[in-house]
Amino acid sequence: MPAIQSVRVQYISVPQWPFSTRYVLSNAFRGWTSMARIIASLLLAFTAGNYVQAAEPTLITLSCDGTLTYTHITDSKPYPGGSEQVQKLGVVVNPDERTVSFVGYVSRISDADAANINFGGKQIGRVDEGVKISIMGEIDRVTGRMDAMTTTEIPTTLPGYNALQSHYELSCKAANRVF
Repeated sequence: MPAIQSVRVQYISVPQWPFSTRYVLSNAFRGWTSMARIIASLLLAFTAGNYVQAAEPTLITLSCDGTLTYTHITDSKPYPGGSEQVQKLGVVVNPDERTVSFVGYVSRISDADAANINFGGKQIGRVDEGVKISIMGEIDRVTGRMDAMTTTEIPTTLPGYNALQSHYELSCKAANRVF
């Protein structure tokens, strides 16, 4: 039967949380060669820098001028309403969340490439009960032209009244630096 050897237990003091950066860096690489410490420190710095950079939202803000044309839909027939000039209408494109927002409307980006951003669908966010809002549009990234159509269906007691369409024909310029 093998003899039992005595085991010496040594208690060490461990600093309490939160660890200081100096403590972590000085003890994390203990026993490594100096070249390995330098390489590991550089990799840690680059990784942390990229992580922080990725957390920043990327927004494209546009300032647009053009025409807004209204059309009333009654008994499924369009009737011209009127039009007005629009100046400095703000449009925000959020590629991270894949949304386009303007004049209180928010819609999902359905397709985006180097030339165009297509968006459409139902209004995202709060809409009054019974109201249906659909949005459809396109932004030409080369020319800055934006065409968008919103259709608002409101429950009403007016006979035959179904919806209001708003057609935006805009020319947009970047209001912030994209790159």
